Amino acid sequence: MQNFPMSYAVLVTRSFTVYHSKLGEYCSYVNKLKKLTIYPSLCGNSSYLCGFPQTRYYSSVSEENKLPSITDFPVRVISNPLMQLKCLYLMYFLIRPTMDSELYLPDFLLTTRKVVEVVSLMLANNDLNNLECMVTSNVFRQIKENLPTFSVDQRHELACLNSDICMSHICSISILDGERSPEKLLEINTIHHVIKGFAEINKRMVNMNFVESSQNSIKNPKTYVLNYRFIRKYRNKDQGEDWIINGFNHKTSN
Repeated sequence: MQNFPMSYAVLVTRSFTVYHSKLGEYCSYVNKLKKLTIYPSLCGNSSYLCGFPQTRYYSSVSEENKLPSITDFPVRVISNPLMQLKCLYLMYFLIRPTMDSELYLPDFLLTTRKVVEVVSLMLANNDLNNLECMVTSNVFRQIKENLPTFSVDQRHELACLNSDICMSHICSISILDGERSPEKLLEINTIHHVIKGFAEINKRMVNMNFVESSQNSIKNPKTYVLNYRFIRKYRNKDQGEDWIINGFNHKTSN
């Protein structure tokens, strides 16, 4: 049996600590923005921030400002902590020992952020020729049907730079049977929270006087939630095809 770098109990403990630490940092950042009244869609509901149904979530997105759906893929805002446990179990007890010994979730997540940037810029520029090889045929068909209905401004809203992504995490992991044994399909769904101009906002927030002196310097930055699901086919251990997007969507947060 493969020797794991740490026990499962220690791994779970550390992972939850990191997960809630990052979530805490994100909530703290949102609370600062709340004081500036520039992030209303996130600050008004505790269930959105912590992931528990304490209060009901009402979106502040008006219909005229709502970004149309590019596909029929449902958008999830945040993952269930119990699903994080399942992801850890699948990764360290099934996927790495039997399918892909080199797959490491933090590296995978960083790579998906770059893919999100590339795909979103292609959509914004209506570059479907280069996009076709990065998504499944079903996803590409939906893009061809729905993208022409977007206005120029709405299409440009789809663009997302890596530096605009303020938080990313794995939503779910699934192992599916392939068409022929012993083929297996690995499916990983990711969630990305986007604030347009986040890098500049974060840089200025470092200044302690920013909260007191810059209330009028930032006006309602655009915020979005992005879901991108990736799938890969494995014929044998460590013999996988290229990753491809089999589901994605963008949703306006404010």
